[in-house]
Amino acid sequence: MYSRTRQHILPDWTTGIQERINAKPYSKLNTALMKGQRVSVGTQGVSVLAAQSTRPIRPGSTLTPKENWAAAELGTKPREVLVRGRRGETQYAYRRRIMTGFLANNRKGKFAYRQAEEMISRSVAMWVQTVVQVISEAVDKGES
Repeated sequence: MYSRTRQHILPDWTTGIQERINAKPYSKLNTALMKGQRVSVGTQGVSVLAAQSTRPIRPGSTLTPKENWAAAELGTKPREVLVRGRRGETQYAYRRRIMTGFLANNRKGKFAYRQAEEMISRSVAMWVQTVVQVISEAVDKGES
């Protein structure tokens, strides 16, 4: 039953997240930050996980999905930082806007949270349907 549940839920989970990402701007960055979707099924229930990859999104980058998933899922607020530099005797400072490549803040999530919310009802319905089917087959066979 666990493997059957995993086989049904994992494709829906991964494609559902990808469809939600493709519907928003910055899809390439968000896709990279949401890599590593998994589903685990056990006696305690079903766990759907996203952004579990520990590899950087590209070589030389410091962004990893496991540590920086919140920027893609929950969004960020662009902010300015003061950059100071020096060239020879001349010192300079300028303001630079950072975190502009992410969507705006959203406490309810954008991709994984919304997809998990949608999948909970479907997975519970599938489990109930399976239990009812097993019981009805046992009753039809005359087993107790």
